[in-house]
Amino acid sequence: KWPNDLLYENKKACGILTEMNGEMDKVNFLILGLGINVNLMKNDFPKDLRAIATSIKIAKKEKISRQILIKELLWQLEYYLEIWLNSGFEEILSEWKSRSISLNCPVSISNASKEIWEGWAEDVDSQGRLIIRLSDGSLRSFISGEVTLGKNNIVV
Repeated sequence: KWPNDLLYENKKACGILTEMNGEMDKVNFLILGLGINVNLMKNDFPKDLRAIATSIKIAKKEKISRQILIKELLWQLEYYLEIWLNSGFEEILSEWKSRSISLNCPVSISNASKEIWEGWAEDVDSQGRLIIRLSDGSLRSFISGEVTLGKNNIVV
């Protein structure tokens, strides 16, 4: 789910946070934080999260080696970093869009100021911004925010 949740069967399995410091012509640093639900079972989650959270163990129906998982994750991050450095963002963006459940559906998005916009998620642009068509027909882009998918504010 745009921009930072990884879902399995509409339940959150991983959250991603990034922090960047940069200038117009360079990135000084980028911090990537990942929270992955690896070997949790349904009853390990607080009751209020059981309907919206899952783990890799639940999905695969077997215990997962964290060492193998982190090795594969780091390999994949390096693989996509190389694509980005050598070819730019377009190939990654295309794959991202093909896997996104946040596109071509009704959404609402709220920001830190608690402003809420509702509309139809149409696209993710070349900068990673979510493009929403609002009820008045206008397009608005969002670089960050809390997205709720579906009608009647059903969170998935």
